[in-house]
Amino acid sequence: MKSIALRPWELAAYMRWKNGGHKGPFLLVRPVKSRWDNRWEVDDCGPNGAMWPYWPDYVHGGEMDDPRMPCPFGKPGEVLGIKEPFEIAPERHEPDNHTWLTYLADVHREEIDGSEIDMGRLELGRKYGARSLPLWAVRHRPTIADIRVMTLKEITSAMSREAGCEGGHGTNGTMYSADPYEHFRYRWKKDHGEKSWAANPWCWFMNVVE
Repeated sequence: MKSIALRPWELAAYMRWKNGGHKGPFLLVRPVKSRWDNRWEVDDCGPNGAMWPYWPDYVHGGEMDDPRMPCPFGKPGEVLGIKEPFEIAPERHEPDNHTWLTYLADVHREEIDGSEIDMGRLELGRKYGARSLPLWAVRHRPTIADIRVMTLKEITSAMSREAGCEGGHGTNGTMYSADPYEHFRYRWKKDHGEKSWAANPWCWFMNVVE
């Protein structure tokens, strides 16, 4: 199972979506980045001619059966683990070696057996960011329904709403009422930097369902 770490606002939106009856898919958007090589291009080499990043001939020498870059978050039909901030209880309950893992988003607690689970470098009494959540502790496991590659600014108001940006008065720190597109733009620039929106990068657009 592959995973994705959600930012606090994104996790809150995801949980509202999950607890609200799953009205349509939830949209996750991430910049296309290669862990191996940044010498990629984008062309209509995806499923059914969709746009998709691929390795040019000068990168793979023409020896690859499929030069398309795999999505680092998985494929349609696969389960995607949602990582979130958490805390390990400051002490274990002796003699059974049990302790508590608390999910900070909603202060939900799960009892864990430290003698049977690999705690790795996790320390008692410490809070951790979403990226540090081990896969065995992932509680949200939606299924990837669809993956597309689009430029960032191709996102619409409807898609922005699917990504958890509802818009409304004061949603982007101003006095006027923002629409979902403006709300998403504000969140993106907060997360990725002021210049990231103008750069209009290619992004993975992933719809997930329960």
